[in-house]
Amino acid sequence: MPQHTTKNNLVIIGGGFAGAELARNLEKSLPLDWEIYLLSKTNFITYNPLLPEVVGASVLPGHVQAPLRQMLKRTRIRMVTVDRIDFDERKVLYHNNEPGELHFDQLVFACGVAVNTSMLDGLGRWATVH
Repeated sequence: MPQHTTKNNLVIIGGGFAGAELARNLEKSLPLDWEIYLLSKTNFITYNPLLPEVVGASVLPGHVQAPLRQMLKRTRIRMVTVDRIDFDERKVLYHNNEPGELHFDQLVFACGVAVNTSMLDGLGRWATVH
């Protein structure tokens, strides 16, 4: 279902540190006629440097995660997987349980990288927080 309003849409693809920090700063500076959307597969940020503390049982798994919805008050968060970007039509096509699309006036790629847990034997099995 298309989502287009009379407001301007700024869409951020990526809910990691870069995307979340950008959205947080834009919430303060963008005029109210702009909507901010953050598209991410998850609704939280994981503080990866603290994962060894989880393995060592000095920190609980929930303590290394920050929920995006608590960090961002004005931003509309969509837990989706981006499938395609139609630059001619200015829309992002995505899916979760069903396909959707989102019109954009401005688009930011803040996708980041995936954590490499293969460097230490067992790290992926014991330290990854889902």
